[in-house]
Amino acid sequence: MLAEAIEAAEAERFPSEAAAERFPSEAAIFIDYASLCQKDASGQRTPEEAAAFSASLSTMQLWYVHALLTAFLTRTLPDGTPEHVPGYADRGWPTCESAWVALAKVSRVIFRAPVWEVGATTAYARPAPMAPGALARLLARKRFTSKKADLPMVVELNTRTILALFADAEELGYAKLGWRDADLVQLCEVLPLCSALRRLMLYENVLTEAGLQAFAKVCASGAMAKLERLFLYKNQIGDVGCTALASACATGALAQLEILNLDGNQIGDAGVSALASACATGALAKLEMLVLAGNQIGDAGVIALADACATGAMASLKDLRLHSNQIGDAGVTALADACALGAMAKLESLELSCNQIGDAGVSALASACATGALAKLEKLELWGNNIDDIGVTAFASACDTGALASLSELEMGNGPMGADHPKLKAACKKRGIDLCCAERLPEYLRRAERF
Repeated sequence: MLAEAIEAAEAERFPSEAAAERFPSEAAIFIDYASLCQKDASGQRTPEEAAAFSASLSTMQLWYVHALLTAFLTRTLPDGTPEHVPGYADRGWPTCESAWVALAKVSRVIFRAPVWEVGATTAYARPAPMAPGALARLLARKRFTSKKADLPMVVELNTRTILALFADAEELGYAKLGWRDADLVQLCEVLPLCSALRRLMLYENVLTEAGLQAFAKVCASGAMAKLERLFLYKNQIGDVGCTALASACATGALAQLEILNLDGNQIGDAGVSALASACATGALAKLEMLVLAGNQIGDAGVIALADACATGAMASLKDLRLHSNQIGDAGVTALADACALGAMAKLESLELSCNQIGDAGVSALASACATGALAKLEKLELWGNNIDDIGVTAFASACDTGALASLSELEMGNGPMGADHPKLKAACKKRGIDLCCAERLPEYLRRAERF
């Protein structure tokens, strides 16, 4: 069964094969029971074996917790095992070892699965890490060969392992695990131990406002003071969850944050307005990438965000993604006005595709661009809106002036009001801008560009 699990790991497929970090073609295997010196038939070890065994017990947890090692869990007993033999879940050492495996290995979309369930018909359901006290209480209910001798040793080793591991962890990845709020609440019990954490990935789970409120409380306590990148996209946090996170940000508890990805979270104007208010205080002054795409944001939310930008409180912003929302002319006009003030002078990428923007909004954006206020802009997405000849012509004129000196990629819709518009084509050709129709791009490329 182990061989079959390894073959499955080697055959794993990824959304983006080129960027994937696959299971290695060659690997060493550590099997704990077979790799440690066990007692002989008389229940004894030689002095040399006893010394080796004792040394192994103090360091073998590294095989389980190390982020770069893949774990294969065998949790079913062989056929023919007598019924009185305790199963994997009833034993103390296997319980502790499986908990170690779940602590800090990175789970993300383009990274090989860090844990495999041998002989299982479904994917391994990875639990959230357990705090030392919680795991000690669990272990106290399990069976050991010599509970009096083993339990204190295992609890002490586990506590030392968890504290040391999380104290040094700079990246934690728990993406696409099917986690719900209870899992995030459990994670929140160990996050205060993560004083060095810089990157946290919780995307593509089923987290809602309840989980985010617990997480925001931990952040507000100062536990995430060094966090630079937070990925929460494709959850269900909504306005309440976003507001809770914004409140934590407003305290200055996430002042080092550079990337915040909240794509696809059912966030509306109320949630974005709360986040904008937090930004306006200067509490997220280092933020370089803000992803709010795939939500339910309208003009009111973008106007609030634009007002925050206009204060200069988001001057570090380089990448703003607002595609796939409900933004109209009023919202884009407010954003353009903020840009014209020079408040977003570092912006390099702006994604506004798949909204409800018309000629008035694009014309306002074109006027801001013509002032040179977005001279560092390299990529702009406008496809999937309601832009007609007036808006396209206005933007063509802005391009023609050369004010968009850094623009290298402009994504428009198909047809004469988009990538085939003669004035826009001529202006882009003149300025060396790659004018492309995003609707013609392969679907896998469009998906990849979102993240």
